[in-house]
Amino acid sequence: VRNASRRHRTWRNANDGRDGRGGGSGRGRSHGPEKQMLLTEQALQEGATSLALHEKKRRLEGQLLELRDRLEGEGRLDDEEIEKEVQWERERVMERWRIEEERKDRAERERQQRLEG
Repeated sequence: VRNASRRHRTWRNANDGRDGRGGGSGRGRSHGPEKQMLLTEQALQEGATSLALHEKKRRLEGQLLELRDRLEGEGRLDDEEIEKEVQWERERVMERWRIEEERKDRAERERQQRLEG
């Protein structure tokens, strides 16, 4: 439906009088009670957890590069021994993370059981 004035030739939505941008707020935002969550709380938590783990791994690899540089600078070990030392440290740290995560999971399960019981 076209505006009646010839001076202001704008197109309008016949249903609500808004301009032709789809009848929304113009910014793609949803307001009011009809707002829908795009991600569940669980998905958001898992995403945050995944990003946190990625950041931890990235920091670990930086520390391992520093270890490698230090070992190479000392000159006491050959390349193969340095690689073994770096791999051992990587596995040690990741095993510690796994144990910490298991403790957190166990504590959370116990907390949930107390709340339910």
